[in-house]
Amino acid sequence: MKIEQNESSIVPILLRVKHVAEYCGISVKAVYRWIDGGSLAVHRLPGAGPRGITFVSRADLELFLRRHRHQTGEVH
Repeated sequence: MKIEQNESSIVPILLRVKHVAEYCGISVKAVYRWIDGGSLAVHRLPGAGPRGITFVSRADLELFLRRHRHQTGEVH
């Protein structure tokens, strides 16, 4: 999933964990480590599995990435 903002595209406000992983070039497990560690905020809806359906807001992801890049110089 490509996350870009321009006049001709609709940018989702909430992203599934798999889309966050694809965007960051990491595994879904790595995203869940960020979530479980409290570094990345999520929104959960009741649904399949013990975690339900997990979403990350685009704004929270952008904030996390800015902070993480500032601290480490990289995303991973």
